[in-house]
Amino acid sequence: MKYLYKYPQAAFPYADLLETNRRRTRDEMEYELLDTGVFNDDRYFDVFVEYAKDGPEDILVKITAANRGPEAAELHLLPTLWFRNDWSSWIAESNRASEKPSLRQITPPHPPLVRGGKEGV
Repeated sequence: MKYLYKYPQAAFPYADLLETNRRRTRDEMEYELLDTGVFNDDRYFDVFVEYAKDGPEDILVKITAANRGPEAAELHLLPTLWFRNDWSSWIAESNRASEKPSLRQITPPHPPLVRGGKEGV
């Protein structure tokens, strides 16, 4: 699975989006991010997120960001990873995982890689 997210380099117009949509009626079109003008100068990032299965228990994620603006710009990415909670005490013992999973950085850190799995693995 692959998707593309276009993120503006200008401040994200949360307040403008909320306020304008709050004033609109059901008969009017929704006020979208493109309507705010935040992309008018072609200063944005393309952020590609790709998912692939490496096996029955392994999902790979690759995130690539490309600056589409005319000048260098800074972007901070904070990927969100999660585990299905199958280790808690409230889960029936017959369905409970024996160990809690963990995340760790794989070295060398360029490019930064993170591996998830059971603790100690």
